Amino acid sequence: IIAKKKQWLTRYIWALDGIQSLRVLYADVPFRCVIFCDEAEDLMAYLRANGVEPRGMFAPLHSQPCFKGILPEQSDDEFPASIAASKRGLMLPLRPTLTEEEYARIIKTVRSFYGH
Repeated sequence: IIAKKKQWLTRYIWALDGIQSLRVLYADVPFRCVIFCDEAEDLMAYLRANGVEPRGMFAPLHSQPCFKGILPEQSDDEFPASIAASKRGLMLPLRPTLTEEEYARIIKTVRSFYGH
């Protein structure tokens, strides 16, 4: 499973290289294909409208409901990197059962959003 997910992640990195405002993160043991871009919300809406189901980034830990009342109240200003990542990040499908056709459609849709 890990080898297949690494294969898809590496292919995402190569296929999306050259899009200036988009960065694909590499992981030795990929759980998701995480990308960061300035227009994450617009890209997610575009992907969904074109049959691709992205996922948003996880909420920063300090703002997750499960920690309410356990951790002291903290302002978003104290976690600028976490806040930026949650706003700029999204995840592309990365499952071992991803088919060539699905992968090609995902890449084509992302590239199309950026006019490539």
